[in-house]
Amino acid sequence: MNVAVMSAFRNSAGFHIHRYFVRMARFQDALAREGHTLHLKLVWGDSDDGTQTELFNCASALNPATFELIERSHGGPVYGSTEEMARLRALSMVANGAFESIGPEIDVAIWIESDLLWDAQTFLRLIKRLSVEDVDVVAPLVFAGEAFYDIWGFRDRTDERYGPFFPFNKELQHVGPVLTEVNSVGSCLVMRGEVARECRIRNDYALVGFCLDARAHNFHVWVDPHERIHHP
Repeated sequence: MNVAVMSAFRNSAGFHIHRYFVRMARFQDALAREGHTLHLKLVWGDSDDGTQTELFNCASALNPATFELIERSHGGPVYGSTEEMARLRALSMVANGAFESIGPEIDVAIWIESDLLWDAQTFLRLIKRLSVEDVDVVAPLVFAGEAFYDIWGFRDRTDERYGPFFPFNKELQHVGPVLTEVNSVGSCLVMRGEVARECRIRNDYALVGFCLDARAHNFHVWVDPHERIHHP
């Protein structure tokens, strides 16, 4: 199985990139033990700190099956965590650069924000969900400390946003191995390769827009409430 990981970087040279590749090395080893190969699709732009060079050097040292550096510079300011439309438009352009890079050889595509903390086994379990349960897109829960983090991207089937405190959303199933279907997720998406090839952010609404397009293509988006990743 060919597994592609997509992430975006801006002025990330140093600790940010090094931490990312430590995790990626562990993931590559875990994939290899399962007979799978890693492919990296790294989007960078608007950087003046050597991000491109460092990404190239780290990816070369990791030596995945393939890697690609994709420049997507939008020229806009550095935004905080805001719903400002200009920020969402820029994020959409950057993310679409990654989705456009997924070719027919890729079986599984993973979008993961480059600053998030995760472990290889989490991704392996989510990938298994795709194959064993015929799932199109699945996301783990994303936390900052004990609070749910991505209260913008995660929305239930009535488009109600997730909240920061347990149970996070009235539809979320916490008991048993059941997945919860949603309108959208953010931060981290594990998907079949064909979802990444067919779908795009068409409304400048970042990953919420990608999920909207996925559902328009008759794909289903799910949350696995038993899997967690973290925002530092």
